[in-house]
Amino acid sequence: MSNVQYTIKQISYLSKEDCRFMKPCILSWFKNPKVLNFVSSEMTFPFSFSTWKKFYRVSSNSKTFIILKKDWIIGHASFMMDGNKVKIFHVFMDPKYRRRGLASHLINRIQKYHERLNTNYFYSDIISKNEPAKKLFENLGYKRTIEIKNNLIKYYKMI
Repeated sequence: MSNVQYTIKQISYLSKEDCRFMKPCILSWFKNPKVLNFVSSEMTFPFSFSTWKKFYRVSSNSKTFIILKKDWIIGHASFMMDGNKVKIFHVFMDPKYRRRGLASHLINRIQKYHERLNTNYFYSDIISKNEPAKKLFENLGYKRTIEIKNNLIKYYKMI
């Protein structure tokens, strides 16, 4: 990261305080249906924070890292164990902070988090039209596999 002070922090959507902190930010990010669809093809527009939280309640083994500049959330990435693999999802950077390598830092943090658990297979399902996400994962060494259902492409990496 650059000289500007950024912090990566783990949060939980099961925590009321973390949700209070996240809600205004997430609501501002997902005002555009195209952006919402790129991040989560399961979510419908208009965006509902309570529906978003329900996903995290059902997927109770999911974890989320956020990146902050001072006290403002500028990025988000979630992950969960899927058998012996790590699924990375809901990766998003505030448009004003894109193309600075910050999403890469979030994904690298997820990988480091799992190194101590001897987990070495990571993947993300990316909407085929989401060129920035495809480029991000490719630049991090992820390989593209076949297109799976609903215009999703699986990218994977073994470390």
